[in-house]
Amino acid sequence: ITTKNSISEVYIVGKVQFVQSARKEWKCGRCGAAIEKGMSYYRGEVNFGPTFVRCTKCKLESWEVTSSDYQREVGEIVYRWKQNYGVTEDTIDAIVSDLETIRDDCQDKLDNMPEGLQEGEVGQLLSDRIDQLDAAIDDLGNIDPESDVKDSTIDEFLSAHLEIEGLPGEDRWEWLNQHLNADDMEELQTLYEDNLADLIQEVLDEIEV
Repeated sequence: ITTKNSISEVYIVGKVQFVQSARKEWKCGRCGAAIEKGMSYYRGEVNFGPTFVRCTKCKLESWEVTSSDYQREVGEIVYRWKQNYGVTEDTIDAIVSDLETIRDDCQDKLDNMPEGLQEGEVGQLLSDRIDQLDAAIDDLGNIDPESDVKDSTIDEFLSAHLEIEGLPGEDRWEWLNQHLNADDMEELQTLYEDNLADLIQEVLDEIEV
């Protein structure tokens, strides 16, 4: 529910506030940019916790305004992985490594709980998170950015460039890299990154933050 306070001009969306006009100077907690008086910004607070401030470029999401390390860490991966990892052949390995670290932390917490509590609400929550992360790790591991994604990308690229001839049965990417002009190669690379990104995002969207 979005509400507006007509005096302070603050829009409240869950735990996140959009402040129309800053009454004092702030600094963005993400990029460090100065937020001067009169500028708009995002603000969030956690009970008995810190105040979160973001500029309008960085914004502030509801999953950031929480005392849960899990939600912040997983949310950062699910919603900001492109900014944090980029889109390369090594992206999946980097994401999997971080998800495994978070999964192992959840497993340690579950293992260290008294046996009776493991069957309770908190224990079940940890079990569900472990299962979701395991599934995402497995699904990401099934994506082959070097062969499968490149092959499907080349097929898609060739369907729009029927004039290309002489393509070998193997090492097609390297052949195209040697024979395409810079603009066409950039188009092919962009298409590859988009296709890889779509597959990664499809898996990460299955994780509940």
